[in-house]
Amino acid sequence: MADQNMVDRISSLMEEEEYEEVVELLDKMPPRQRGFELTLELAHACQCISEYEPGDDMDEKEAAEQTEYWLKKALDHLGSVEIEGRTDELWQYDIGSVLLELGRQGEARRHLLKAKEMGLDLSDMEEKLDACRTALSRPRFAKTYRQLTREVWEAFEGKEETVRELLDGQQGKSSLEAAQNLCLDVFTPAMSSISVLPGREGDGYFVALSPLGKAYRIFPLVYVQTHAPDTLKDWHFHVGLPQDPTAALSVGKKVFTPDDIDVEVTLRKDGRVNLGFFCKKLRWSIFRNKSQEDQIFEQLLRASLGEISFAANVGKMDVLTVPSKENVVTLRNLPAELNRLGATFWPDGQTYAENFQVRKELKPDSDPDARLRGDLEVQVTKYPDLERIWMGGADTALCDWHYAGITAGFLYFPMDGSVSTDSRMEELANLEAGLSAAAGPDVLFPLGHGAGTRYG
Repeated sequence: MADQNMVDRISSLMEEEEYEEVVELLDKMPPRQRGFELTLELAHACQCISEYEPGDDMDEKEAAEQTEYWLKKALDHLGSVEIEGRTDELWQYDIGSVLLELGRQGEARRHLLKAKEMGLDLSDMEEKLDACRTALSRPRFAKTYRQLTREVWEAFEGKEETVRELLDGQQGKSSLEAAQNLCLDVFTPAMSSISVLPGREGDGYFVALSPLGKAYRIFPLVYVQTHAPDTLKDWHFHVGLPQDPTAALSVGKKVFTPDDIDVEVTLRKDGRVNLGFFCKKLRWSIFRNKSQEDQIFEQLLRASLGEISFAANVGKMDVLTVPSKENVVTLRNLPAELNRLGATFWPDGQTYAENFQVRKELKPDSDPDARLRGDLEVQVTKYPDLERIWMGGADTALCDWHYAGITAGFLYFPMDGSVSTDSRMEELANLEAGLSAAAGPDVLFPLGHGAGTRYG
């Protein structure tokens, strides 16, 4: 921990608004020595610098990039003390404020509400919460996803020679990490919270865009992939990491493999599975919190199934404190068990996005005053979770989409319930095609439709 003299000095500099000096002093300190309180001060100083007026020699784009740089730096520092911060009202407020400035209103709102629930009463709290609510209900984009995608590929074309040189280099792991970091900087604007893996592939090169197991990230990343410029002929781009039967994860002195983990499998009505994990090696936990245990299981699970198949087939996951006695297989044998249960395995994100579809037969509510969508008889969708996310307040997915220039919604209109269900579904499919054609290329992407007795 920092000594009291440093704490007093930083406090004085913050009062004098000498934020750059605060950053210079605290950035040099190892995180463990800096501690929680001074890390908050460092993040606050970065946020204050982001509010500086741009220099006369800066154009609008350069000024925006500078602001974003300092806000992301503040976010990184706050993220480094997340474990302590979860129970601290000021940390919740600070990270909420930074996320709001970065346009990630859904995440910002959750943190700001948490700070309020913990008793923090600041004069601008309601103003910031109102800004979150307004942005989420009426998203406004600085750029559309089409524009963002073009900029991503322009940036990659400018750096791909450097990436190739790093991948061809003889420096081993350090070259690969440098290439990965460079690609991450290029592709992260296309969707937050992704991973990027570049590498060699035969005589050429590849970049795998990883949605980190989240289905809602697959569709935008496939859009990016399929809009790669023709000039990048030596490159192959795909979404999702493939199955890796040899996957293992080392944590400290322990090595975890798919053979070490027992999995309880429960088939759901929607065809996906809920999974419960038990591992004897974790009986006396070596981790600081439960989320680290969850991360072990999820990483090995994604590798065992393949990332896109994981997103398509797995529902809820839980860590079991005692071994289950029913429907148990090892993680190594889980792919075979899911295959027996009728699961589809997807080799990559593009195949999934173009071919995945769920058809639901529903029991309609005959009450004319029933809630909207209560009268549905049949529904076909490429993304079954969208209704729950959109109507149930699960706003992380929507926030990520809004931040990237994408919005989601539903269209409702009267239908003649006396016409056969198949005829109404055909009418809806034709409407989808007509709307897409009328909107123009790369504007509207229908994900499904449903026929009701009164509405479609």
